[in-house]
Amino acid sequence: MDVSGTTYQLLMIISDASFYFLPFILAYTSAQRFKVTPMLAVALAGVMLHPTFATLGESIQFLSIPVSYVNYSSTVFPIIAGVYIMSWIEKFAKKISPKLLAGILVPLLTLIITSPIVLIIVGPIVNVASTQVGNFVIWMTGKAGFIAGPVLGALYPLFVFLGIHTSLVAFELQGISQSGFDPIIAIGACANTAIASVALYLALRSRNQQRKSMAASSAVSGFIGVTEPALYGLVAGRKEHWIAVFAGGAVGGFLMNLFGVKGYGIGPVPLAGIAVFFGDKFLFYLLSLLITVAVTMAVLHILGMGEEDRLETAAKEEKKATEKMTEKVTKLTAPVKGSVVPLAQVNDSTFSEEMLGKGVAILPQEGKVIAPLDGEVETIMDSRHAVGLKCGDIELLIHVGLETVGLNGKYYEAFVKEGDHVKKGDTLLTFDQKAVEEAGYDLITPVIVTNTDEFSSVTGTNVNTQADYTTEILMIERA
Repeated sequence: MDVSGTTYQLLMIISDASFYFLPFILAYTSAQRFKVTPMLAVALAGVMLHPTFATLGESIQFLSIPVSYVNYSSTVFPIIAGVYIMSWIEKFAKKISPKLLAGILVPLLTLIITSPIVLIIVGPIVNVASTQVGNFVIWMTGKAGFIAGPVLGALYPLFVFLGIHTSLVAFELQGISQSGFDPIIAIGACANTAIASVALYLALRSRNQQRKSMAASSAVSGFIGVTEPALYGLVAGRKEHWIAVFAGGAVGGFLMNLFGVKGYGIGPVPLAGIAVFFGDKFLFYLLSLLITVAVTMAVLHILGMGEEDRLETAAKEEKKATEKMTEKVTKLTAPVKGSVVPLAQVNDSTFSEEMLGKGVAILPQEGKVIAPLDGEVETIMDSRHAVGLKCGDIELLIHVGLETVGLNGKYYEAFVKEGDHVKKGDTLLTFDQKAVEEAGYDLITPVIVTNTDEFSSVTGTNVNTQADYTTEILMIERA
């Protein structure tokens, strides 16, 4: 194809448009996160990208204050910082504006105050800082890849488990906008492959048909690029699985850096977004993935997870627990007081798209979580924001708030530990509702049946109503 022809140029426009106008996309998503009127955030992005800004010359001034010109196209952090500041200014504008004129004054004041602050102070500072951070990340993966590759490859699954992996996307986009490529996504691909490999190993070796089926579906979704089902359903709470994942991710990350594999875009990895790796290093990408699979499965086998007697014992225990549950239907009462809402209203696709299983969510009105059934505490996070219960044949996850892992346990207190047996009504956790909300976190609490596929149906009841500890919220039916 003639690179000087208009067909090529139009194709380049199509491929480059989303990156060039990235601040508009980030303005909208940041507005949702920081609770800003979306159109005001988009308008701020328009101010930063306005073509006239580039024609004003070097001596730009606003009310005699010098303004540094920055090309904000394809940038990530300046608009995010700008929308965050806008959230406070919009609140201030709403407070001082008369209700009669609020529809005019609030957007006017918000935009006319935020724009100069961003253009004069925040934008230039954040742009320089983010550029330097992006350069450092690229330097680390390029010059010190023998350290950065295995370390990031080993830790990336933990980032996914804690829900903080999305913070790396900003650095990936920054790297692409600065240099046209991103080395981090290749390392992430190996980490995801290690997680999926654990599921694949269990799917091949397990004699428990339910476990085999769950592992097989988790392996498929993991290799596509969605690792949460395998991570939460199979890896979590099992140290042998974690060790295998860490080992596979570390080896894969080292190889990706050794071979110089880079991504030229963003997408689900390792397979759904495979096109971003097309180029002269593509075969090295595939080779690194295959070695990651081999290392992960080998470590898992060495640790004894492939022993058939151990799997049979686990299957027998699971069957015994299931037989104890003679009821065809189990009605689950609310573990938290508050408003019951559908999972679709949770602002996190892991829950709203039922990746972990079916259930409901509760908007808490009291800072206490109780056991809704008799059972055993299988998992409790170090940050004390989530607890997993094994109640006979029902596996339950109660996750208090979104991204509350970032509090590192602050404002939360656990009354149980892993392995404890609890009775219905026992207190599991307490939390300072006011303090968590004032810290800016959404306290919506998903209540998930993580082994949904083992039941004929899991249905939310009394949705869109107020619930106390005696209110039925889920009906779980067995075949």
